[in-house]
Amino acid sequence: MNRLYPIQEWSKFRTGVGSENGDRQLTTTNKNWDQRNGNRVRTTSGTLKIGTKYTIQNWITADDFTNVGGQNNDGTEFVATRSGAASVATPTTWANSSVLEEWGTERGRLIPCNAENVFLAFMAAHASDPNNGTASINIYLYRRNGPAQFVGDYDLICGDLDVVRYPYPPYEGILKKNYIDTITKVSSQWISDPEIISGGADGIAMIRIPTHGYEWILVEVDAVSSGITLDVLMSSSNQELFDVSMTSPEKTSAVAVTDAWQAVVAATTVVGNACDFSGGYGDSLFHIEAAQIEATAHAGGSGIKVQTSVDGRNWVDYTLTTELNLTADTAAATTLNGAVTAEDATITLADATTGDFDVQGRAWFIKDGTIANSEVVFTKSNSSHVVTLMNPVQNSHSTGVSAYDRVDQFTVNIREGIHWARAVYINTDSDCDIAVRSWPSIVSAR
Repeated sequence: MNRLYPIQEWSKFRTGVGSENGDRQLTTTNKNWDQRNGNRVRTTSGTLKIGTKYTIQNWITADDFTNVGGQNNDGTEFVATRSGAASVATPTTWANSSVLEEWGTERGRLIPCNAENVFLAFMAAHASDPNNGTASINIYLYRRNGPAQFVGDYDLICGDLDVVRYPYPPYEGILKKNYIDTITKVSSQWISDPEIISGGADGIAMIRIPTHGYEWILVEVDAVSSGITLDVLMSSSNQELFDVSMTSPEKTSAVAVTDAWQAVVAATTVVGNACDFSGGYGDSLFHIEAAQIEATAHAGGSGIKVQTSVDGRNWVDYTLTTELNLTADTAAATTLNGAVTAEDATITLADATTGDFDVQGRAWFIKDGTIANSEVVFTKSNSSHVVTLMNPVQNSHSTGVSAYDRVDQFTVNIREGIHWARAVYINTDSDCDIAVRSWPSIVSAR
């Protein structure tokens, strides 16, 4: 399906063999322009700007730039990457006056992208079958008075011929040849990974890039195989996705773990990972679970709250702290009296009758030696200490693994329009640990 977003028309930029007169060139840092205008800065020590491109003009032995994306030799071109958690890229060693040249940028050719999402579409033409020819692109975002933010680099791989309807005038709606079969991500350094909406097979290759407030986009066509003419189309939108083929969108539910099972020890707070809900087709759901993992009394007051953000950096409370029902209680504990393998539907416990392991419909927790492999199960029935589960276990567990019978589960409705959400796990008890996890359910048109 060829899917476009409404709001703004597609803009066309063409590069490579066969460029048409009058087409704007979607270019990035142009070496000839930089050299002619003296827009490069040379430096012999210090730190580098993350996301900015550099050339090592003169490498001096013992200086080391490999930790920030470079190689230790003359002529290396690289985009500076983060070293550790710092806000700048600090080379391992830069004390011997190696000369690095910072690339300038021709801002007059940056393309405005004042919307939540930018969409880049690609079509490749060829006089004959290009036999797996490629085009390589680098994508950058800019904001006013700030350095370039490197988003990622991608390879467009040509293969079998497809005939698709072109989305841009003067050929809009006309069937045209397209040889792009797949888009392959080489690397990405953006806060949220660009989404490959369509790889190109049976359609137009397309990428969605969340802008996070950045104002301009810049695409560098790094290399194009001989004979290929590459069309680059751009659109932007704050609206829902629709399908220009006029067939009904296929609704699919995207489910992926945000926070795998982890321990929140007594008297600590754990801030969960940020989950991107921006691709939601309507409201989404955020599922959260918590379990006691010690057979000691847990005082009241522990809870979980959900926070939201528009940029992944500034957060506000979306829900009040929900106090866990398992607080002010003591979990019963037992162990597995025999190993289980994934898809087993029965478990033998050392003691299934002390506590609520034998209560039909009861949720209880298997705490694996690897905490991320833990899971919640439900009792369907039991015979003595053999418990039949409502659903088979998802993971294998060894003999002697602990089980606890106090679990909380709840779901938060994430309204359409919310970009980021995360769970904050607050354990106020002085001596009882808990385990937590979360995951989203996002319906989207794919």
